[in-house]
Amino acid sequence: MQDEEEAVALFSSKNNFEDTIVAIATPPGIGSVGIVRLSGEHALNIGQQLCPSIQIKTPRYVYFGHVVDPVTHTTVDEACVLYFKGPQSYTGEDCIEVQSHGSHFVLQKIVSMCLRCGVRLAMPGEFTKRAFLQGKLDLTKAESIIDLIHSTTEKSHAVALSHVQGKLYTHIQACREQLRSIYEQIEGSIDFPDEVAGINRKNVIQTLTEQCHDLQQIIDLQDLGEHVRHGVKCIIVGKPNVGKSSLFNALVGTDRAIVTTIPGTTRDYLESSFQLGGMTFHLYDTAGMRESDDYIEHLGIEKIQGLLHGADIVIWVLDATQPFSEEDHRIADMLRHLPMGLILTNKSDLPRQLHLKKSFLPADWQSIDISVKTNQGIEAITHILYETFVKTVERIDVSLLCNVRQVNCIQIAIQAMHHMKESLVTDIEDDIVSLDLKQALLKLGEVTGDEFTESVLDGIFSRFCVGK
Repeated sequence: MQDEEEAVALFSSKNNFEDTIVAIATPPGIGSVGIVRLSGEHALNIGQQLCPSIQIKTPRYVYFGHVVDPVTHTTVDEACVLYFKGPQSYTGEDCIEVQSHGSHFVLQKIVSMCLRCGVRLAMPGEFTKRAFLQGKLDLTKAESIIDLIHSTTEKSHAVALSHVQGKLYTHIQACREQLRSIYEQIEGSIDFPDEVAGINRKNVIQTLTEQCHDLQQIIDLQDLGEHVRHGVKCIIVGKPNVGKSSLFNALVGTDRAIVTTIPGTTRDYLESSFQLGGMTFHLYDTAGMRESDDYIEHLGIEKIQGLLHGADIVIWVLDATQPFSEEDHRIADMLRHLPMGLILTNKSDLPRQLHLKKSFLPADWQSIDISVKTNQGIEAITHILYETFVKTVERIDVSLLCNVRQVNCIQIAIQAMHHMKESLVTDIEDDIVSLDLKQALLKLGEVTGDEFTESVLDGIFSRFCVGK
């Protein structure tokens, strides 16, 4: 297994972590307050040079003074200055935060002054990377910080916060400890056969089965994780003039789509979003699906095919005042392979001409009579969306929702453990069998950060902004 101290030393030398770094920590734009952050051995010294009128001594104390250019000795701004002494800081190093007025010019000026004093500009995510390498954060916490920053809904915030609090780390680490115990016994029995007994293969198979089941439950939740992080994709389809755009407007709560009696009004597709139960639903109003010689309209209909492949739920709108037509049959054939959908019979407040047969429709789709004009059925639609997606998420442990990198590591670990189980029922020697166990430990360690490579860390922290 990789020695963590040697790995930290390797990364420190390659990334010049002995340097003191600086960056603007607040978003671009004009605001009442802007923050410049410094971290490293010389942070306190640089902070003192910028604010010579105050004596920065006491950690976690707010000082007020003037920021002065060390070269020209001209005042740049008034500012509050905070000193965090390592290791009691975010990065584990000495840190200074200069809180000035939120002028972009002022913030850039302060950064430029720091650079002239020998500080270098931080790389994206370098503050958090240093926090990880200093042992202030495990890797699941570090990754979740960027998710917390970008969270836009109650549910995505809950997932990110649970990871910041270490719940995913604790879960994966418990599995690693079980596997590490087996690995240590195998290694011990090979190196000291007279003192350490060999593994009981039957018991090991049972342990691997339990851990595989536990990890597979995490994998099985990840489609829901996509819904939480990126929202639910809902596609509205149907013939022209069945009320798709009116339904779109009713669900998003605004007149986003143009509604007319002219077929082909929607040539491409419109997208808007609405919040429901702490989740985002992305709603797409698509072009009316029909045979048409209009080239632009034809291109719009072609785009629907691509949308359908990525849809979480398809909403098919029919016209209750029209019989089921050949165009409806063609739409049904297109949708038949999709697992989740909702059939809405619109204009149900008018005399009915539409008579649906089960054989016409995709299997297992729910059907509702609605009237967008009178608002009949709109609440029923949102109730179905809530029950199907929001309620499902509410029943799971959101702390087990992972990002793509973490899922990939867990999947490889599961595969290695399954392969080891197959080997344990053969005559393969323990030292060969343990190679799969070592692979599983390695991949789970990449989730928690106990095992890592430079490329893994670079990929993770490149997602961060420069000041984080």
